[in-house]
Amino acid sequence: MKPPSPALFCLCACFLSACNPPAQAPAETSAAATPASEPATAASAPIDPMPADLFQQFAWRTRQVQNALQHATPEQAAALYRQHQQDTRSLLQTLNQQEEAFLAHDYHNMMEYDTESDSHRPNAELREKQRRLAALGLQYEHVGEGIILISVLPDYYLRLFEQHLPADERDFLRLQTKHKQPAAEDAGLALSWDQLGERLHEWEDWLQQHPDSPRQAPANCQYRRHQALYLEGIDNTPATDHQGRLLPEVKRSWQAFAQTHPNSDTTRLIESLLAEPFLTPAVLQKNLTDLHQALDACAEQEE
Repeated sequence: MKPPSPALFCLCACFLSACNPPAQAPAETSAAATPASEPATAASAPIDPMPADLFQQFAWRTRQVQNALQHATPEQAAALYRQHQQDTRSLLQTLNQQEEAFLAHDYHNMMEYDTESDSHRPNAELREKQRRLAALGLQYEHVGEGIILISVLPDYYLRLFEQHLPADERDFLRLQTKHKQPAAEDAGLALSWDQLGERLHEWEDWLQQHPDSPRQAPANCQYRRHQALYLEGIDNTPATDHQGRLLPEVKRSWQAFAQTHPNSDTTRLIESLLAEPFLTPAVLQKNLTDLHQALDACAEQEE
């Protein structure tokens, strides 16, 4: 396989470290990762020194979190979850920089072409590396354009924190885990229109059920991004033809969504768009002004 360019690899690594989105629950909680409350602090006090090896640091941090959670209140667990996410992002950024040569070149050389399936599969050496990573709670993740990064397994945080969090944080984490597969990649939808609509509704439902949650802002951004994809499509999976006419499969999905979720804010937008003969950029801008402003606000929050 042709490896990605170093510049593209670095760009993607920076993007993931700025963002958010499973084997045995791995490890991560240093003293800095522990909330100020006493039960969690005492429980997470390290009983062994942090290893120098970055992979083992990840496992060590997971053990510290597991210890802290044994005595944490739901609120302390939520604070610990947020801190652990932040610390994990930082550690993975360093780890991906350390492993850049392997991820950009050697990894691809270990993918062998299989004539039977007409696809590339990992050779024995790479499968062993994948097994060792999974034992820690990590994986090699393909993030598009041939770029491979080390990330946590999809259910890593869920397995570690689910039983300890308040309801809003738990439900937020469950949705994040369920939606681990990106809705779009390589400038095209990775889901069907109906699947995208249901994912959108799940975020809208979470927002309505937990109006006072500290996770409202990130959940609203998830909701708005899915809403934009569903109503406008994306470069390689447009919602309209070149004249701005809504594609039949998109129209069917919109109508089914509106019938299933008549009180949804998205249904109101669908009805306004269906009333338009052509969905040109100007028409979309007129009907989706609030959505576009919300997306701009999300972009500012993440800068």
